[in-house]
Formats: sequence, C-alpha cells, structure tokens
Amino acid sequence: MNRSRAVSAAGLATLLLGVTACGTGDDDGATQARTGDYCKPLAKTEKVTFGATPSLAFGTPSQAEGGGHYKSAKLEVKTSTFSTGQDVIALVGRGQLDAAMVGFPANIFSAIDQGVDVRIVSSAGQMTAKSPTTVLFVRSDLMKKGTVSKISDLKGLRIGMPGGPGSAAFYVTGQGLEKGGLKLSDVKNVTLAPADMLTALQTKSIDAALVTAPFDSAVEKSGVAQPLDTQGALVGLQTGGIIMGPNLLKKRPEVGCAFLKAHIEAARKELAPGYSKNPKTVDSFVELGKFPRSLVETTPEYAYDDTLTVDKDKLNGMQSLFIEQGSLELKSPLAYGKVVDVPFRDQVVRSLGEAPAKP
Repeated sequence: MNRSRAVSAAGLATLLLGVTACGTGDDDGATQARTGDYCKPLAKTEKVTFGATPSLAFGTPSQAEGGGHYKSAKLEVKTSTFSTGQDVIALVGRGQLDAAMVGFPANIFSAIDQGVDVRIVSSAGQMTAKSPTTVLFVRSDLMKKGTVSKISDLKGLRIGMPGGPGSAAFYVTGQGLEKGGLKLSDVKNVTLAPADMLTALQTKSIDAALVTAPFDSAVEKSGVAQPLDTQGALVGLQTGGIIMGPNLLKKRPEVGCAFLKAHIEAARKELAPGYSKNPKTVDSFVELGKFPRSLVETTPEYAYDDTLTVDKDKLNGMQSLFIEQGSLELKSPLAYGKVVDVPFRDQVVRSLGEAPAKP
C-alpha cells in the first residue's frame, strides 16, 4: 500500500468548487451500468487509488493490507492521506480517486443530491458501551461550582468540537446533547483541532469539549476537565465508511467488489474483538497506518460489523440533524437507496456466501 503526500488544502478547494453533476440520482440506487456476476475473482492484479483520513475507527485499510487481503484479492492499492473527509468527496466523484474512507459530513449528502457520482458502500468502526472513544469533557471548576452537573446545564456554554457545522464530529456532539434535551443551536460551537482542546480548557476559552482518543487521556490526567456522561447516546453510531465513485461502481465494478470484500475480510479477521492485543494487527496499524504503538494498544477498541452494513435509521438520523442545524439544505433526508449503492453491496455480500442483511 503506497502512500502519497497529502493534497494541499488550496488544491482541494479548487477541486471541490469545480465539481460537476454526473450522476442520475435515481432513488432506487441502481445508477450503475452493471450486469451479471461482477464479483468473481480478478484475473489479474488491478490498481486502486484510495483516500483516507487517519483514525483508528477507520481500521480496515491498514488491516486489509497488513492481513494480506489486498494481495489475495489481486489488488495494488495506492493510498493518499487527507486531513478531513470533506476534502476527498469531489476527487472520488470526478474519478481522480477510486474510493475513500471518510467521516460522513453534510456535504456528502449535498453532493449526492446535486448529482455528484459518489455512493456510500460501507460503515466503519463503531463505539461500544465498554469502549468509549469520544468523551464530552466539562471544565472541573464548573463542575465543582455546580454550574454543570448534567447535559442540560450546557445550554449557552462554549463547546469545543473537532469539526465545524456539517462535520461528523458535529453530528456526534448533537447526539450527546440530545440526551439532555438540548440541540446544537442551544450551545456555542468553537471549532478546534483535537490537540488544542486541552489548552483551550486550561485557558478557559471554552467551557466543555468533545475530545477524541488519544487526546482524551491527556485531558483526564490534567484534571482541568471531567467527563460528562453522554456515552449512551453515542454507542453504535455510524459516522463514516467507504465511498466509491464511477471508476469502481460503473467502469470496474469487479475491482470495486474485490476491494470491498478485502475490507470486510479485514474487519472479520484482523479487527475481531481483542484486536488491540494481537501483535500482527498492532504492527499493521503502526507500520502501515503510522499510528504510535502506545496509542493502538491503549485506545478502546471499535466494533466492526461483519459485513460493514450501513444502518438506514442512523444514516437518516444524521441527515435529519444536519438539516435541522442548517448545514444541509434539504427538506427531508435523501432516500437510503440514493445514498447507499444497495445493489452493489448486495452482490458483494452474496459473493461471500451470505444473504444480504437488512440495512
């Protein structure tokens, strides 16, 4: 898995502005010119260009390579790293990348609605009740004074979030706030990089923060902030996964099938529960994913669905929150089949000898 340098922000902005409509937008998702069984083993090695944002929740690319699943599927994958998933949607839609693993921001739904030829084909890792990997912290001084003791007390306060309106992080924060009867509009969003959350809490420039692993450990050890219970609202959220464009879904569906199957195999074998204790899996994260070994070994594990299914209700819920918050200009959520390529996923799952699961 070769890794090229990250594309510049300026270049990406130009590409995003230049996206043209190229999809048909059929509600049933059958927008691809595919016939017959295109999930047979590849006859020769095929190249795939792939974009990814660094996250242990997006573990299947490193494990598909390290576990030999790309090689077994006769795939040569060249991976480019991007700072955010919002950067790569246009590249996939225009065929400048074959696929990408991203958080699902509001603009992926906007792009699909406007005819950009991308579709979601998988989920990624999900947080479990025993393994919180995203924590809402509140400044300790506010907790001690009794200013904040529950989620509803956050109304009107400044919350640091690792992503602006329309980002996957914004969605996660919204889900946590809903547990206390609040909406995103009830708090003041301050967009910060995860590494800057601790400093912002220490200087009291924010009152609370949504902090992701591994930065949550540093915040907790500092004593400057304490976790507020929102985990029940965050368990099982699907906030990202693989998207594909016309290169794989239309022109080379047999390659797209092999690629998704490699990720599913990685989820089942390398990312089964207990994976953080598996030396081979840890080595792949460190050597291929470029994650610090201590981070991989101490970060709570994510749960991976056996077929990387994209949950229909959760996808609709994400869109609904973005619409309500104003970052997605739609009257109602897009139909599941317009966002997820259902016929493609069904054939991939059948090729594994299983009946497609209900989304």
